[in-house]
Amino acid sequence: MKRFEIIIRLLRIPVDFVLAYSALYSTYLLRKTDFVSKILAPVDIDYLNASSRYYELSLILALGLIVIFAFNKLYSLKTIDSFGTQVKKVTGSVLVWLMAIITYYFLIRSFPFSRSVILLNSVVVILFVSFGRFAVHLLQNLFLKRGLGVRRVILVGGSKEMIDRVAEALKRDFHYKVVGYVGQRKFKSEVLGYKYYLGGFTKLKEIFSRRKFDDVVHIGRQGTDIQNYELINLCRIYHKDYQYVPDVLEVQRQNVVLSSIGGLPVFRVKPTSLDGWGRVFKRIFDLVVSGLLLVVLSPLLVLVALLILVDSPGPVFFRRDDEGRIVKRAGYKGEPFHCWKFRTMKHKTHGMRDKELADSNIREGALIKIKNDPRITKFGKLLRRLDIDELPQLFNVLIGNMSLVGPRPHLLDEVAKYKEHERFVFTVKPGITGLAQVSGRSDLGFDEEVSLDTYYIENWSILLDVRILFRTLAVVVKGHGEFSDKN
Repeated sequence: MKRFEIIIRLLRIPVDFVLAYSALYSTYLLRKTDFVSKILAPVDIDYLNASSRYYELSLILALGLIVIFAFNKLYSLKTIDSFGTQVKKVTGSVLVWLMAIITYYFLIRSFPFSRSVILLNSVVVILFVSFGRFAVHLLQNLFLKRGLGVRRVILVGGSKEMIDRVAEALKRDFHYKVVGYVGQRKFKSEVLGYKYYLGGFTKLKEIFSRRKFDDVVHIGRQGTDIQNYELINLCRIYHKDYQYVPDVLEVQRQNVVLSSIGGLPVFRVKPTSLDGWGRVFKRIFDLVVSGLLLVVLSPLLVLVALLILVDSPGPVFFRRDDEGRIVKRAGYKGEPFHCWKFRTMKHKTHGMRDKELADSNIREGALIKIKNDPRITKFGKLLRRLDIDELPQLFNVLIGNMSLVGPRPHLLDEVAKYKEHERFVFTVKPGITGLAQVSGRSDLGFDEEVSLDTYYIENWSILLDVRILFRTLAVVVKGHGEFSDKN
């Protein structure tokens, strides 16, 4: 999901709250007018004149309405409702809200306003909130027409008729733009024409690596042209959303949701449950916990920095290689970033792992592990044993290029050795700790590490993050020895 989509959909929460509160306040002012007072039933003037009490009550009622909206999936990040559907949901939610208010005052045997006043409130709230939804809808369409937030789509498989049908449907939808189609043979699409033909199925890997797009829409019956799992695997590797316009309901995978695109039924394969609100919750969780930990651990960080300077010559942080170049790691979607770590090795000995110590590597696969690494300082051994060298990565979490929990961030030269399916770990941000790290990292083969990371990505939940953090604490307290595959 694009950042623009998340921002627009999250914008509905404050807009709904402000307009719901404004509606209640506007009704309050309207109710005090002589004209309305003559039409509606009498009201408790003393209560009405106590504006501060009304403001407090309106705040509570507006917050309650937002909660009801949330339960009615009016803030879903995974679906795109039409404006008409949103108005229907708003109206239904306000009616539930109205019944809850009436029930509450009936139970406490106190009703400061007549029911006509509450009904007036409800009508005005529906009008105000619907107007806000319409404004956000217009704002989104304005940006989409200018190309901001539009999802670029390629179509794969299907007959000429199906290609044209899907392309025509997407052409009418501002959210999507078809940038090409892949088929067994080249033909002139009535909607797209010849120039949008990207190639045959044998060119898919090349198309994925060179073309810029967001979504893949697979059209037609499974197995007629290309196997679903082959295309899904490419989407996983290159971090593209996979959607399927089926002839029959044949997709069998975890994290499959039935959705629509351009009014057509599709199956959308989510690479992780982090898609949608999960991404928002995880980011909030990361910000709160990392911020608190930095405040609490700041004296320890300063002390460790001083001890590193005393222990051996060189900088406090491991930042540059022997030639002075900044050492970067692969992050979300494989994007390089600098990972903050305390220096635990002697200065300017990083390159020895590929030269003098190359024969000492005891780990198979993309990663390097050197037993009894002579580069590690005395104090560095302690830092590694307790994982204290990883604590500066809390700054990476605050910045946003890492998470508290996730796959381990590897060096770019190690990532270059990854097999294609192993690149799935870039679906999420790398973490300070992770399922692989608390499951015997130093004793795991790289294939096992990737399997654990894949399980974490596909089965993520906030509860799983909390469990991994507590397991990390237990591992640190117990001590796990020196890991010289840390770089």
